[in-house]
Amino acid sequence: MPANPPSGPPILPIVLMVSPRASSVEAIARAVNFGVQQFQTRRADDVPTALARLAGGGIHSVLIDVSGPTDPATSLESVRRLRASLSRFPIILWADTEDSSLVALAAQAGVSGWLTQASSHQEVIRLLSGVLDFAAPTAPGHDSSAPALATIVSVMGVKGGVGTTTVALNVAAALTSQGSVILAEIRPIFGTLATFLQPGRMVRGFPGSNLSTPEADVLRSLWPVPGVPGLRILFGPQAPADCAEISPATAASLVRHLSSAADFVVFDLPPSLSSSSTTILGASHHLALIVNPLPACLKLGNSILEGIHRCETTPDSIGSIVVRLTSEGIPTSPAEIEAEMGVPILAVVPPAPELSTQGERTRLPIVQSDPQSLVSEGFLMLAHRFPRQTSRPRR
Repeated sequence: MPANPPSGPPILPIVLMVSPRASSVEAIARAVNFGVQQFQTRRADDVPTALARLAGGGIHSVLIDVSGPTDPATSLESVRRLRASLSRFPIILWADTEDSSLVALAAQAGVSGWLTQASSHQEVIRLLSGVLDFAAPTAPGHDSSAPALATIVSVMGVKGGVGTTTVALNVAAALTSQGSVILAEIRPIFGTLATFLQPGRMVRGFPGSNLSTPEADVLRSLWPVPGVPGLRILFGPQAPADCAEISPATAASLVRHLSSAADFVVFDLPPSLSSSSTTILGASHHLALIVNPLPACLKLGNSILEGIHRCETTPDSIGSIVVRLTSEGIPTSPAEIEAEMGVPILAVVPPAPELSTQGERTRLPIVQSDPQSLVSEGFLMLAHRFPRQTSRPRR
C-alpha cells in the first residue's frame, strides 16, 4: 500500500474586499495578516464582480470599502444589493475613521460591524473570527431552509431596578467571543440601552406593535455597537407611538427573525409574564432570572418562577443571577437563595459603581471598558454557561 500523501497546509478563510481602490485592499491585508496569517484576502471592484465571485463559494465574509471620497448613499446601496442576494451573509464596512456618519451608515445597512485604518490587529481578528460562523459559506440562491441554530438567552428581572439591562448587555458582549450576537430590548415602554449607549438620533427602535414587518426591516433596525465587534442591538421603542405591549405573534416573529441572523440572541425582558414574554421564554434555551439578595426580592422571584412553570412551554434551563447593589452585608447568603428559589445560581455580580460610571463615560459594557476587572471575568465565565447549540432547536 502506498503511503498516504502528506496533508497540505490548512485552507484559510477568505475575506472578499469590495473596493475599486487597491490601496484599501492592501491596508486590510496588512491588518489581517499582521504576524501569523489567519485569513486570505481577495478583491472585487464592484458588486456584480463580488456576486460572481461569491457564487463560486468559499467566501466567509465581505468587506465593503466606504473609505475615501465614497458617497455614503452609494455605499449603502452597495450593501443593500449584496444583502438582497446574501440575506444571512456577514458583511462588514471598511472606513478611514470611525465617526457619526459611519455609525449611521452601519445602522441603516444592518452590517455585522466595521473596521477602520486605526483598528488594531486584535480588533480585526476578533471581528472577522466572530462572523466566520455567522453563516456557512454558501452561494447566492442556495440558502438552506434548515432551522437556525441560534442559542436564545432570556434575561428577566424579578422587578425593575435590579440590574437586568446591565447583565443582559454584558452577557451579550461576553458572548461575542463565541460568535455573533443580537441583544434585543423587548419592552412596552422606553428602555435604558439607548440612554446608556447613546447611538444618536438616526437609530431605529423596535418596530412596535406592527410586526407584520418583513424580516429585512427588522434586521435593518439592528445597530452594531462601536467597540464591541460582533454585537448588534435591537433597541426598544424610540418614539411614544411605538410604546405598546406586543402580541404573541409578534414575539414569535421576532424570535424567528433574530435567531436566523446570529449565533446568539439575548432578550432583555421586562419583569412581566405577559403573553409576549411567555412566548419568548418558551422559545428560550436559557433563562437568567435577576434578583437582589433581599427577602422581598426572592419572594417575587418565587412568584415569577411559579408562573413560568405553569406555562405550556418553558425554557430548557433556568438559573438566577444575584446582583449585589451595595457593598454592605449580604442579607441572604447564596446557599439560602438557592434553597429559597429552587434554581441554581449562575453568577453573583458584586457592586461596582465605579465601573458602571466608567462604562457610561465610554459608552461600553463593563467587559469592554475594563476587561481585566473581576466583574468582567465573572461575566465572561457566565457566558460559557450558555454554549452554542450543536443540534437543531426543538421548537
